[in-house]
Amino acid sequence: SDLDNPGLIAFKDRWGAACSPLSTWRMPLTQLSVRGDSLKRRYAKQVLGRLPESVMTLAGRLLYRHMG
Repeated sequence: SDLDNPGLIAFKDRWGAACSPLSTWRMPLTQLSVRGDSLKRRYAKQVLGRLPESVMTLAGRLLYRHMG
């Protein structure tokens, strides 16, 4: 949790969470990668938005079991 979010920290403390520091680093984005990413997202939204709900349900069942 962010250090400036005491409410979330307190909530997690009540569940028995252990505090530990987490350091992160983000690679700077270039304009080209941002442009390409947004173009890919736009195409994906257009394609996925036109798929029938049954296809999306099946994809969710197949993919979500392999994530997190």
